[in-house]
Amino acid sequence: MAAVMDSSPQCFGYSTPEVGPLPNRDTLKWLQSLDLPVALRHPRRDAANGRLVAGIFLKYFPEDVLLTAFPNGTSAKCKQENWKMLQRIAAKRDIFFEDDIVRKITQGEPGAATALLEGLHQQLGSRRRR
Repeated sequence: MAAVMDSSPQCFGYSTPEVGPLPNRDTLKWLQSLDLPVALRHPRRDAANGRLVAGIFLKYFPEDVLLTAFPNGTSAKCKQENWKMLQRIAAKRDIFFEDDIVRKITQGEPGAATALLEGLHQQLGSRRRR
């Protein structure tokens, strides 16, 4: 009897999730220089609930961000509430990202989180951290 082989790598019988594209080297160096309270291992998963972006905003706008106000949840409601708060902070600070990119990030679409992180790097990289 022949076993059917799956093309995705297996670890203990489970297929490993697709990581998606990583941010470019300059963006990764920028993220590492921020010493974020949230680690970036898998951009698609780590950015989904908004805590990663909240950590970035905390470094630039500490008076606007209280990290404990962003629950580390996986439910759609939790993600939506976190991203609404982030969009208010971003609008206040003239940082722009589209609703469509937020929807894609919360749904875990490959490449969406990377695109947002690279956009934030372009918009925030020249600003002074506090």
